[in-house]
Amino acid sequence: MGLKVALACGGTGGHVFPALAVGKVLRDDHGAETFVVGRSSSMEERLAAQSGVRFRQVPAVPLHRARWWKNLLLPWYAWKTVALAASVLREEKPDAVFATGGYVCLPTGVAARLAGIPVFVHESNSHPGIANRLLGRLAKGLFAGSPAGAAALGGKAVVTGNPVRELDGRTREALRSARGLSESDRFLVVIGGSQGARGVNRILSAEVGRLLAEGWRVLWQTGPVELEAIRSKVPSHPHLQIEAFVTDMYGVFGAADLALTRAGASTLAELALHGLPSLLVPFPAATGNHQEINAREFERAGAAMVVLEKDWTEGAAMAALDALWARRTEAARAMASFARPDCAARLAQAVVAGRRGA
Repeated sequence: MGLKVALACGGTGGHVFPALAVGKVLRDDHGAETFVVGRSSSMEERLAAQSGVRFRQVPAVPLHRARWWKNLLLPWYAWKTVALAASVLREEKPDAVFATGGYVCLPTGVAARLAGIPVFVHESNSHPGIANRLLGRLAKGLFAGSPAGAAALGGKAVVTGNPVRELDGRTREALRSARGLSESDRFLVVIGGSQGARGVNRILSAEVGRLLAEGWRVLWQTGPVELEAIRSKVPSHPHLQIEAFVTDMYGVFGAADLALTRAGASTLAELALHGLPSLLVPFPAATGNHQEINAREFERAGAAMVVLEKDWTEGAAMAALDALWARRTEAARAMASFARPDCAARLAQAVVAGRRGA
């Protein structure tokens, strides 16, 4: 019987994309069968389907930080979800579980441990989530994207960087030509995350007119919720493309000169892979303020500049982009220094070596 691995992930693209990247290596290089464990009607279910990976549903039980009284029944619900996860694992009989974060990881990992199935945990962010902090204590293999993340996990994690899909071989010249860009054109890609970002949209709404006036070509991912509002607010322009969601992220990153993005760990890993200097606008409500912590590390290295939503005044983003453009070659080298293109392969090999029965 061949190798089978459960990919436990959920909540955000920053959890799902790394799991799928490692799953692809497990499938392509090790002949493994993989399936995603996640919540029903979720991002992980949608992205698993897009990647051609089977999906199995396990409910997640969140911990309420502000409304503590909602946690009173948490133990009962938690064991119920562990029982449901155990049922899925009994049916699937995986040789290992690879978990990347999100509340669904905890019942899946606990059920796996009780069944004698090895659990491997990877934490992308500098501030680990609750699920990974707890599950890391049960893991056979514990990995982190950064030294800060490893330290937050108690120092037992191996620092690997963050797994991303490998480059697909398309050249910058071909990608720019496909978009009608000459080498002298300045192309900015604005990505607020898989669901968009209201703060990023607010900043760009105020500054996009000046960007276009100064000759920038702009691709702006608004997220589906604010798409129509942004399109009605911002005048159309031949050098402005506004979309709800960008499906070919590597295509736009590979063609771009600069990016304006949030500072999630997976986004930063993909920017590093492309050596794309960026203006980072951290999500202010991220757990433990981990996006700002992530962003400041890149800023200190000269790979990026950071604008906080609370400090932004009109013109601040334009000034930061001008500063990045003026030293774009050095910034691109600094950004590329963070790339870990072998990370997914290393994690996949660790799972293969530590699987049940190995």
